[in-house]
Amino acid sequence: MTWSRRTAGGLFLTLAILGFLLALQLRVQQEGSHAQLQRKSSDELTSLVAALNQENERLQAEVTDLRLAAQDTRYRGESDVSRLDEQAQELNDLYLVTGLRPAYGRGLRLVIRDQRGELNAVDLDQLINELKASGAEAVMVNGRRLDTRSSLLRTAEGIALSGEQLLSPYVVDAVGNPADLESAMEMAGGVVPSLETRPDVTIRMETLRKIEVPTVTHEPVFLLARKASD
Repeated sequence: MTWSRRTAGGLFLTLAILGFLLALQLRVQQEGSHAQLQRKSSDELTSLVAALNQENERLQAEVTDLRLAAQDTRYRGESDVSRLDEQAQELNDLYLVTGLRPAYGRGLRLVIRDQRGELNAVDLDQLINELKASGAEAVMVNGRRLDTRSSLLRTAEGIALSGEQLLSPYVVDAVGNPADLESAMEMAGGVVPSLETRPDVTIRMETLRKIEVPTVTHEPVFLLARKASD
């Protein structure tokens, strides 16, 4: 037998003896614990069981609290995401209302011809307001988008939109449900039937599958207003 084989055999024997001793120690400890329980009185055993039950209830309550905390954290995270989505949608709506973001969609086009200059700014403004009341989300006149600061004024040459002259024919494009917009325009006693009673005023309506409305030509410039401090 070589030295390496003798070494391996000795190591195996040593490990076997250690395993036997550990198993023997564990058995002795278990028998000792069992013997200790047997030596305890019924009152002591009852107290021990009660203490174990109390500890078990404490651990179960701790687990429940941790689960509730995890659910609350998940709920808060979902709520934060939902609030961010709502705020993003509100911001997008504000961009559309103020004209700072282009818009597109189905809609209605009105081509208004006024050969004798019978129409004034009030007439065109009433028509636009009727479109908005009927659900128009974005409106432009002769390729210029209207926003919250737009104004129509009567001038010697006709009608001006925010200081820029408009020429007939007036082409009004409105993004919205075409059926709703057209119904509002054709309503008896409404704006369109009233305007068509004027001499040489004609209005042609056309449903479009897609109307592209650009951003406002000039963004507002504030001279005195400043951002309020938080």
